[in-house]
Amino acid sequence: MHFVDSNVIIHSMDTRTPDKHRRARDWLRSLQTSGSMVLSVQGLTETYSVMCRLLVRGPELLAIRQKLKGMMSLATAPFDADNLPIAWALHDRFQTSWWDALMLSSAVRARCDLVLSEDLDHGRDYLGTTVLNPFRLPPEALSP
Repeated sequence: MHFVDSNVIIHSMDTRTPDKHRRARDWLRSLQTSGSMVLSVQGLTETYSVMCRLLVRGPELLAIRQKLKGMMSLATAPFDADNLPIAWALHDRFQTSWWDALMLSSAVRARCDLVLSEDLDHGRDYLGTTVLNPFRLPPEALSP
């Protein structure tokens, strides 16, 4: 399973950086098609918050909400009090931001082998979950 960080979702909605927008959409489409996408409630709320700050009011905001509603069923990664000890360990061991540690703890608990994120070290293993920067590689790179 492949966990998707909020920055990938944000780029899939934000057209200001066309290359990242296209690549993020390609990744999301590929993971949805394969049924391997895992999201978290934390990631969806972060996406909504950023999109509100970036560009949206009125009809645009409603469209963002609709897109996020369509992703809610994929938010299966655990995010509760049991994340805290794992997040503390990640935060201490790898010196990540607290928010990244929380996100990674959800991916670890969901037993995801990959986390797609541009905010963490590409190729680094975090307690059995490896980060892949989706803007460095196309989705086809995962094909056997």
